[in-house]
Amino acid sequence: MSFFKKISDRGLRALLLLSFVYGVLFFTLNVLKFKSFFSYEWEDDAAENQLIYNIATASSPHQTIFLGNVFLDHFTPIYFLVGVLYKLFPHIYTLFFMVSFAYGFCSIVIYLLSKEILKEEATSFLVALAYLFFAPLHYINLGSLDADIFALPLLCLAIFWMQKKR
Repeated sequence: MSFFKKISDRGLRALLLLSFVYGVLFFTLNVLKFKSFFSYEWEDDAAENQLIYNIATASSPHQTIFLGNVFLDHFTPIYFLVGVLYKLFPHIYTLFFMVSFAYGFCSIVIYLLSKEILKEEATSFLVALAYLFFAPLHYINLGSLDADIFALPLLCLAIFWMQKKR
């Protein structure tokens, strides 16, 4: 609890809590969706899971659900980064955890970015809160696994650091 006391910014403190709640909520929803066999594109989820598992176990980056070369269609080097954490916890829940908490973390980055631009704490908090309640974000989080879902946290961080360099 002393970590929260060290943060003097009330908006940031609230967003840390809200982003954690967002991560727990959507991680739980993804796990429940997985356990109830309700997936929009189950074969895509299985293919992505198998591909990352094969990368993490140091075998070749392949999957057997769809025929053909995996990287022939589109090269996705982000899977090699994801495979590092996947090696520690080799389960599809790891992917759900990474996506849900990374999207929740983006609200903190959006808050800091808008605070840098707008110079106002209350408006920046509302902008970050609007991000957390943005319905298409929930659809992406609960949708099928794909390499593109890992782009949003990286894009948010890139824009934030680009703004900080100015």
